[in-house]
Amino acid sequence: MSAQKLTEHYQSHVHEFLGSTMVATSQCEMGLGHNHRFAGVTGQVKPAGNSHVHVMNTNTDFYSGHFHMIEVITGEAVPVYDENNVHIGHVHGVTAATSVEDMHSHVFIVATLIQNPTASEER
Repeated sequence: MSAQKLTEHYQSHVHEFLGSTMVATSQCEMGLGHNHRFAGVTGQVKPAGNSHVHVMNTNTDFYSGHFHMIEVITGEAVPVYDENNVHIGHVHGVTAATSVEDMHSHVFIVATLIQNPTASEER
């Protein structure tokens, strides 16, 4: 692979994420609500304004024969500081809804985990 191709495919960082959706009710549940869990790793950096965002793309777990898809763009980077006010990285926030399945969707609010938590040279 050429140096040009390697540069084009360089990945600066990604973020892990995990969360649970809010409770929703499908028609077959007769008022009994349920939620879903999800986890994954974001896509690469996408420039946005003076910062960057990431795509989150995953599926929830199954409940009563169905699951939901999640494909959203995170908010811009939010800096994270330690107890000595030293910048140690950043996270991204997301408020969105899952795909509609079984005639309902779920809202979720989540923040990514800090990027590359074991490599201080990239902070």
